[in-house]
Amino acid sequence: MKQLFVLGIAVLLLVAPGCKSGAGSAATVMKSPGFNLGDLEVLAYLGLGSSVEDAMAVAMMGPVLEGHLQAAPHDFVILSASECARRASLDGVQELHRDVLDFWLDHKKVDKLKMQQLCSILGVQAILVGVIEDWIQSRGSTAADEAAHTQITASLSIYSAATGRREWRARSTVMRAAQQFETSDRDTGRGSRMSGIGSKRDMAGLSANLRSGSAPPRFEEVIPEVAAELAEAMVP
Repeated sequence: MKQLFVLGIAVLLLVAPGCKSGAGSAATVMKSPGFNLGDLEVLAYLGLGSSVEDAMAVAMMGPVLEGHLQAAPHDFVILSASECARRASLDGVQELHRDVLDFWLDHKKVDKLKMQQLCSILGVQAILVGVIEDWIQSRGSTAADEAAHTQITASLSIYSAATGRREWRARSTVMRAAQQFETSDRDTGRGSRMSGIGSKRDMAGLSANLRSGSAPPRFEEVIPEVAAELAEAMVP
């Protein structure tokens, strides 16, 4: 009985709505020694790139991420992507702006000299760029003991105009498991649906059968949490 109770708690943690994989709920931050966000005054946010195949990923996540960045209570100013493009146009450096952005989108790194030149013209101390690294929806697998889930990984990077290098990076991974799972009735052979825990079946059978056929959460349900974590990482 004790073993069944422990297994039940484990399954409950797995299927709880909104669960996040990994330890903690904050983005992972890496920075160069001596670099402090609090020393910044103005950054240029150039935009969000992607390493995934879904062409809609950037269109879905980009506006949400930028909204969270602008709303976060930091002391420095973040120029929006559209404002950066507007200033570049006014200064007659649209091609330079496009070159820096395209190089990031294509290679996920910056052209040091062009980035520094753009920062000087825009009057900013650094550029801020993002990338979507994982964009996954899975219906789960009984054989792999895996629940239906949606997972997004994204990161933000700050490249300093002074050094031309990446000085700061935040990365967030959020996995949200499906709320409902397909179960099988071993006595009748009929399928049934359930939400959470509470089946009359023993927990060993539940552990094996909770996993297949459920629709994973929509990406729109996961995007805000990833965006919020990345934006919160930028608060000194």
